Amino acid sequence: MDNFDNIKNIWQSERADSLPNVDIINMNIKKYKSKKRRTIFLLISMLIICFIIMINVWFSNKSTLWTTRLGEILVFMTIAFTIYINLKLLQKSKAEELLNNEAFLSKLKKEQVESETETKQRRIAFAILSLAYVFYIYEKSAGSIQTLITGYGLLVAVIIVIWFIYRPIALKKEQQKIARMIHKIDSLKKQII
Repeated sequence: MDNFDNIKNIWQSERADSLPNVDIINMNIKKYKSKKRRTIFLLISMLIICFIIMINVWFSNKSTLWTTRLGEILVFMTIAFTIYINLKLLQKSKAEELLNNEAFLSKLKKEQVESETETKQRRIAFAILSLAYVFYIYEKSAGSIQTLITGYGLLVAVIIVIWFIYRPIALKKEQQKIARMIHKIDSLKKQII
């Protein structure tokens, strides 16, 4: 009996507040999922607004060169492609709601490693959009060589800033969010087991 009392005293003397609260982790997971869905909804909404604006530009712009129309068509294609990608992401996000925390953790780890497909799709959309603007601004800037050089120079500068500065920062930030979420869930799992 004496050993049982010693074990009981040790058990009761251990601090219980060192264990993380499961509700907090669940709340963080739900917040992560809802923020991801809100971001996708916001992006789809902005793309639909851009699509409506491009329809207005299509009908109000009286272009004489084929390059302008080709640029507009490429912008339409890019918007449609990006909406399609984001609708697929939204569908995948809805499927994630049915996952339990363990399955969600393994999916996050897999997503952290295999985000190459999404990155390729973003690269394709960015390349098509850049090409669209190259064609689209030609008619406006073809009047003088100085305007042409300035227009394309600014376009190249914007593309370089987006591709080599903004994109790596955004990708790194997204990877850090996923890594923090994985770390939180892993630490909870280790403490409970």
